[in-house]
Amino acid sequence: MASSITPAAALRRFGLRQTIKGALILGISVGLFVTVQGLGYAKTFADERSRMDLAASLTDAPALGILYGEPKELLTTSGYMVYRTVAILALITSLWGLMTATKLLRGQEEDGRTEAIITGSTTNRHASWNMFLGYIGSMVVSFSLAALIIIGCGRIPGVDTPVLTCILIAAMIYLPSLLFASLGVLVSQFSVIRRRALMYGLVPLVILFALRGIANTMSDWYWLKNITPFGWVDKFSPVADTQLAWILPFLITIPILVLGIYFAGKRDLGASLIKESLNVKSHYFLLKTYVQLAIRQQLGIFIGWSIAAVAVSAIIAAVADIAAKAVADAPQMVDIIAKLGNSIGDIKVAFLGTGTIFIVLLLLIMATVGLGAIRRDEAMLYLDNRVCVALIGTIVFTLGIGTFVYGILPRLATLAMYVVIAWSFTIDIVASVVKLDDIFIKSSLFHYVSSSPSEVPNWATFAWLVGIGLVMAAIGIATFTRRDIVPE
Repeated sequence: MASSITPAAALRRFGLRQTIKGALILGISVGLFVTVQGLGYAKTFADERSRMDLAASLTDAPALGILYGEPKELLTTSGYMVYRTVAILALITSLWGLMTATKLLRGQEEDGRTEAIITGSTTNRHASWNMFLGYIGSMVVSFSLAALIIIGCGRIPGVDTPVLTCILIAAMIYLPSLLFASLGVLVSQFSVIRRRALMYGLVPLVILFALRGIANTMSDWYWLKNITPFGWVDKFSPVADTQLAWILPFLITIPILVLGIYFAGKRDLGASLIKESLNVKSHYFLLKTYVQLAIRQQLGIFIGWSIAAVAVSAIIAAVADIAAKAVADAPQMVDIIAKLGNSIGDIKVAFLGTGTIFIVLLLLIMATVGLGAIRRDEAMLYLDNRVCVALIGTIVFTLGIGTFVYGILPRLATLAMYVVIAWSFTIDIVASVVKLDDIFIKSSLFHYVSSSPSEVPNWATFAWLVGIGLVMAAIGIATFTRRDIVPE
């Protein structure tokens, strides 16, 4: 007898399927990043004296609080892991939560899928609620995976972090993600366009993270932490003197934001709470050819990620001098930054070089998002030739890999690119604290990036990467033009 499934269960399963891939990548990445920092600290600062010197130098550099946490309990490995990873990872998971929730709710409605769904025995409100529950399932999987990896790291001699502390560290990272995913539910009701709804959520996210940075760098403004979820995370303090009461703001705010689903049943399908006219003046700029159309459709993505890259560069440049002075008396930390930034003689230049890695990371993610947009259009049967114009700049090689896979197995293209990026980033971080075999080091894309501002680029290597990338892209494009369109 064939098993039956209720509409609600089918929608939850749909929400899970749509988000589980990104959740798995995020969980593994979060777990590995925390693990690398813990192992690096345990190996580099093995004695109490070196840890005291590091703690003193970081405490004297409050500007580092823009990117990192509060310098508390730095004499322990778990305390350093919290300081070094929680703030930036909470920001990353929050961005993922907001983007995924708006894509799942407003994105499905914008694409016309919600209309097909609610023609059955359900409503827009109930459909949105059940798809969001499916997303919550993905988040639970991601959190569990990250927590298990961190717990495994805590069992390693030298790290010695209790299981409960590892779980609390993972909770600190994922609680803001759940909050901003809930915000994504609310802002999805504000606009008929998913990108505009996303912008409604990004503005408060950036402001709230900036408020936390101000509170960390200016003691007179420390009270600002009480009004931002990123500040609540800092005050939670899972290593010593844990303040469980700071979970309460999350438990209060998240349900309030999720109630935004109520408004999905108070508006027409395809409409929004904020009145927006769909009758706009036609603009024919870059519409003459497929290539021009592709450039027009990708331009917003390029501009948005470029602004993000410039903003990160500005922050890194602003704190480079302070950071260099803060670690000057900690030779082990200087050695790590020198390896990452590829500058032995000048620690400030090395810190800037380390920032270059994050800029390249942003550009690679931008390329992956662009290819993901192409896959989305094919899945919706909007066939175009945007693959042909994705091959630009320093990301040619990674795009070549993605285009090659896209031509053969389109559903795995973005996953392949994310795997390459995550592998490269992990290898680069691990190599800064542990000696790796040369074959692993050369398998990282960042190995071929001139991270130091004072280093002359290796143009021969650049030419090889571009050449190989173009060849793979050409094969992918040729295969793409010969295969059938693969729907969702």
